[in-house]
Amino acid sequence: AVVPAVAGVGVVQLPTMMVRDEVARGELATVLPDWAPRREIVHAVFASRRGLLPAVRALLDFLAERFAELEPD
Repeated sequence: AVVPAVAGVGVVQLPTMMVRDEVARGELATVLPDWAPRREIVHAVFASRRGLLPAVRALLDFLAERFAELEPD
């Protein structure tokens, strides 16, 4: 996700730790400094449901259960 943004193709929303070096070198810039995503949003990205490892399925189920318990702000 960083490579296209550095190439000027688009905008990315990534954790600071993933783009710290690019920002320090001036390759990327923060465009909305006062904005942050809602803390309760999590994106779980995995290759496919077919052949999903039991550990990955368990993690996804755990996250779904825990986030379902959160009360809205």
